Amino acid sequence: MAIGANVADFDALRAARAAFIEFVEDAALSLTEAHADVTKTRAWLQYDRVGHWQHAVKKRHEKVQQAKSELVRAQLQSRDERPSCVLERKALVKAQEALAEAEGKLVACRRSMVLLDREGLLFKAALSGFSTTVEVDLPRVVAHIDRLMETLEKYVSIAAPRGGASAGAGPAPRSGGTPAAGSDRGEGAP
Repeated sequence: MAIGANVADFDALRAARAAFIEFVEDAALSLTEAHADVTKTRAWLQYDRVGHWQHAVKKRHEKVQQAKSELVRAQLQSRDERPSCVLERKALVKAQEALAEAEGKLVACRRSMVLLDREGLLFKAALSGFSTTVEVDLPRVVAHIDRLMETLEKYVSIAAPRGGASAGAGPAPRSGGTPAAGSDRGEGAP
């Protein structure tokens, strides 16, 4: 018994194809943005934050040196036997604390860069399977749907047989064992 396909509408295949294509485009864009975010964050850490704190360390180191010089100058200018340089000492302590803060921030930024590099590699590795699906597998699915639609369109365009014979039934067998016209023995051979 021959079973035929009843294909009357290709809208479901077209909708599935369009959904796959839209998903591939959205997913590819999301992957690109995710990788760009990691790259931008690293660049921000390296060039903005590390650069900022390196500059801050340099400036704060200069302020510490200046505060030390002012303390020594104040001690030399004092005429008492016990000079009172309270303001200069406070300024030096404050400058040293500011320098220590900047050095700590610089170390933290460098540590964060190392951590971000490691996490970035883990992130890329975790997304590699999804990237392969988006870049290779889903375009293959779309191509397969295209081939299916083409095959089904060819199938639907084939005209149904006309006449009283049922579809799929071949010519009626001849009785008597004589070959049909046009057989291997030649035309009309006995």
